[in-house]
Amino acid sequence: MRKDIMLWMFAVAIVMLCAFSNVTTIANQKEYIMTLEEENVALSDIVSSNTTTINNGTLEIQELNALLQQSEKQYQDKIRDLEIENRLLQANYDNLKKKYDKATKYKDMYKVAKKYLTDEEEFFVRYISEGGTVEYIGEWYCTAYCTEKRKHICGTGKGITASGEPVEAFNSVALNRHNLKQYPFGTKLYIEGIGVRTVMDTGGGVRQKQIDCAVDTHYNAVHWSGQGDHKVWVLKEGK
Repeated sequence: MRKDIMLWMFAVAIVMLCAFSNVTTIANQKEYIMTLEEENVALSDIVSSNTTTINNGTLEIQELNALLQQSEKQYQDKIRDLEIENRLLQANYDNLKKKYDKATKYKDMYKVAKKYLTDEEEFFVRYISEGGTVEYIGEWYCTAYCTEKRKHICGTGKGITASGEPVEAFNSVALNRHNLKQYPFGTKLYIEGIGVRTVMDTGGGVRQKQIDCAVDTHYNAVHWSGQGDHKVWVLKEGK
């Protein structure tokens, strides 16, 4: 009997020991599971952080690509502008070279022909070579008046022409009012044996097809050697 009780107690002890062992194992397993869950949360945080970093990096790359595309467009636009500017400069250079070659050609011709030309012909060659044009308007009768600033037969002495400009000795000329309609103030004339003069004045005593030329003194006007008929050309400057 006593032996049976002892066996029973031993068996109970073994059962209790096994139960305690199972409880410990379960507790350990729960602790392990909790540890895994914590590690999983930590890993999730790491993954989330890495994902955010990757997303930020992707945005930065996209921004950089956008900046690169914008810079490339600006560079292409600058290249196009420079190409246009270069074509314009080349066209301007070609135009200037043609003008220079033409001027050089006329200059060489002028040097060769100069010794065979009269003063009028020499003037016309040089004037035309510089782009001007001349128009012959026939023979006109030329007289002279002085620019002395005193009232006398030559004028009021105020020194102002009918055009409103100051009178200029050896440049200003006066025409009849009817002739001014065809050759207004500012017209440049080349008078044979006299030279270039500018239409700036008029007067009641000036007849049609008469050119009254301004000189410096009254004495020179009275004794002017240019009085008489002269061939006359209208000068027009080139554009």
